[in-house]
Amino acid sequence: LYLDGAVKDVTEGNDTLIKYVFSTGNTIDSLSYSVQLKDAFSNQPKENCIVGLYTDFDSLTPLYFARTNKQGFAKFDYLKAGTYFLKGFQDENKDLKLQAFEAQGFRSEPFDINESLIDSIPLLVSSPLAKRKIRALKYAAPGSCFITANYDLSNKTFQIEDKVFSKEELIFHSTDSVQLFYTPKDQTILKAIVSGEDEYDTLTTRITERDRRAPLRFISKLTNNELGPHEQFTFELSSLISTVDTSKFKLINTADSSEIKHIIRVEGNKVIIDFDRTKIKEVKLELEKGAATSTTGQLTEALSTIVKVKIAKEYGTVFVDATDFSTPIIVELLQNGKVVSSALLLSDFKTSFTYLTPGEYQFRIIEDNNQNFKWDPLIPFTKEQAEKVYFYTTVSKVRANWEIDVQLKPLN
Repeated sequence: LYLDGAVKDVTEGNDTLIKYVFSTGNTIDSLSYSVQLKDAFSNQPKENCIVGLYTDFDSLTPLYFARTNKQGFAKFDYLKAGTYFLKGFQDENKDLKLQAFEAQGFRSEPFDINESLIDSIPLLVSSPLAKRKIRALKYAAPGSCFITANYDLSNKTFQIEDKVFSKEELIFHSTDSVQLFYTPKDQTILKAIVSGEDEYDTLTTRITERDRRAPLRFISKLTNNELGPHEQFTFELSSLISTVDTSKFKLINTADSSEIKHIIRVEGNKVIIDFDRTKIKEVKLELEKGAATSTTGQLTEALSTIVKVKIAKEYGTVFVDATDFSTPIIVELLQNGKVVSSALLLSDFKTSFTYLTPGEYQFRIIEDNNQNFKWDPLIPFTKEQAEKVYFYTTVSKVRANWEIDVQLKPLN
């Protein structure tokens, strides 16, 4: 008999999964089984999950229950010898039944318990692949909307209110994220429509008074205001650019306050400034108000910024050898837990990461079975497991003007 959260401590309010064991015969079943649950992507232990032993894979209710502790371990006691299917899940509604929307893991093949057993292979848990949908519509004042989805948007048609967008009015930041250039008039609610073959999704977002008054500002995409030899000196607007006034652009060498000759290029919503970087270590860019005008007639605000000009010797390079893998993989370079760069390897299984800021890095590899350049969780209906993830905890130290070699092998 199982009681899940049915009894609480009066003082602390704690509850737990209570098991009441009895026998209809002369003996109580005495076998035990232990298994650990881990997150399929992060490989971290999953606490407070339900683990069930089932007589059939399609059974909704397990024959035996256990709950995972802080280390992700669940232990079953008083088991009867037999053949079982194993499933684990985040029981969000505490009904002790696996729901389609709950994070879960399973083994599609049965296994035998004929003696007490500690399973050495963790059960990996992930949220199932979600139904295709638009995740978010975000307005970036004064002239952009961003749409993100959990599916490929590259061949879709986009509409906001009564405006249908041409390809020239779109920028794809990834296959599932697109920027649309749109400036609202007097609406307080924006409605976006994404349509395609057998598909029609809608989403709305609110326009505030603050959004309406938002100025048009240049935005730098440089990290720490450092311009590498591999990077363009680029500034973006949230609106498409109609014209620029080159007389309102001034580029200065901070070493001697001399003005630097430069060329200005415009690409959509971007202003690119080209100049000879030889022997220049730092520049100051001054933009007067109205240096650029959007297609809606709005003038840009003034800007003054200082940028360090870096050279190739100030960066490091990492060469990665993953030739022990034989199926498509994604190699991710991490710093402080964030992805700095990534590469999809289909056959050669060697790659390099260049122009790296000196520091400590780690690696993660994803077995990209469907070659969609992203990690996919499990699919319960087809019994497909989540794509396997390898996290390499060894730190690779990158130094300026150094090249290092790293070999990554599949982990057990």
